[in-house]
Amino acid sequence: MQSKITQIKSEIKSCEKYLYNTQDKNLIQDVKSEWNKYIDMHKQVIQLSRELKKDDAMKTKMKLVN
Repeated sequence: MQSKITQIKSEIKSCEKYLYNTQDKNLIQDVKSEWNKYIDMHKQVIQLSRELKKDDAMKTKMKLVN
């Protein structure tokens, strides 16, 4: 998973080089913000799962879906 996270961050950074207008810059900021939220929740789910708190992990995962 870490390699995919690194790859996506790299792709986002690569896209930023080609943004010239404010609208596009705002959109990429939104993408980065949502991506970071996803990663934070993913880490929480993994940690809860490791602690055998499967119900809590599922609740957290459902927040990602909704």
